[in-house]
Amino acid sequence: MVYSYYHVFMTVRSVSRSGVWDMNSRVARKNLKIEKKMAKTIGLMVFAFLLSWSPYAVVSLWAAFGNPDDISVLAGVLPAVMAKSSIIWNPIIYVATNKQFRHGFFAVIPCS
Repeated sequence: MVYSYYHVFMTVRSVSRSGVWDMNSRVARKNLKIEKKMAKTIGLMVFAFLLSWSPYAVVSLWAAFGNPDDISVLAGVLPAVMAKSSIIWNPIIYVATNKQFRHGFFAVIPCS
């Protein structure tokens, strides 16, 4: 995931900088602002992914290499539910950080 987002970011960055020679121009400043916003969005997405899946990974490793009897039912179920709920974070992050996506989202799903 980090690998993919890194390459998406670097591709957009190289395309946005390829046509700009003067880094002090209005276009260059706008592109830099967009790159920072995109980096923030990618960082939030990676953080949300890691936050959702880390407890599941820890419990799975504990069950595989430790004593599985030490893991209670609740300690086994909650990380699995958190991991499966990770699917909801990407749309929320996109709606929160991208104005165009937000407008399109609310056009499809009208909210009062």
